[in-house]
Amino acid sequence: MFAQIKVVVDLIRGAMSSLKAFKADEDRKAFALEMLRIYFALKDCVDEGSTLLAAAGCDPLRSLQSMSGSELENARTTWNAILQRQGLRLYTLAGRIRSLDVLSVVDPNLQAKLEDAIGSKFDDVVTLQTIGAALYLRLMFRRSETVEELANYVAMTSGSDTDTFDMPRVRTEIEALQNSLHEYRGLIERFLSDQELVTFSRRARNDTRLNPTE
Repeated sequence: MFAQIKVVVDLIRGAMSSLKAFKADEDRKAFALEMLRIYFALKDCVDEGSTLLAAAGCDPLRSLQSMSGSELENARTTWNAILQRQGLRLYTLAGRIRSLDVLSVVDPNLQAKLEDAIGSKFDDVVTLQTIGAALYLRLMFRRSETVEELANYVAMTSGSDTDTFDMPRVRTEIEALQNSLHEYRGLIERFLSDQELVTFSRRARNDTRLNPTE
């Protein structure tokens, strides 16, 4: 998931770096606010995703099977809540990213490139689109899951098409994505004064914060 998200972030960064100015001040502010919303949603995906995979280990099923009693129930509750939030974030992000009309003026092929990155650019069986769809459908049709099913969803968020994943690879992908997000935020700051950055960041953070109990 992290490598796929990085490709999306880098495509958006490339278009943003070519965007010079806005004719109307309100357009500038609206653009910056929306890009900050995308930033915080992406950052939350990375932060909670890395937390989940670190807790699950490279073999989530084995980790769950090694637990018993309250430890197992706590893990199932925590992992389930994170997966639900990740599904909602990815679904919302897809809509926001597909609405970046301003950047499409700079790069008319941007949307096609983003669709490729989200759904079919990779050789992996598991793509960002399949991860997002699976997690969102899971959110919509909530039902009791076996530990095997829960573990499979957790492993899938790593980008793996098996029940296990390569932890060193995932850590490398997370670090690379975090660096891209840092540069992404730096580009947003070009369009805002210091005071606007504080105000808009607070608003965007509030707009994208999910209830931790959801």
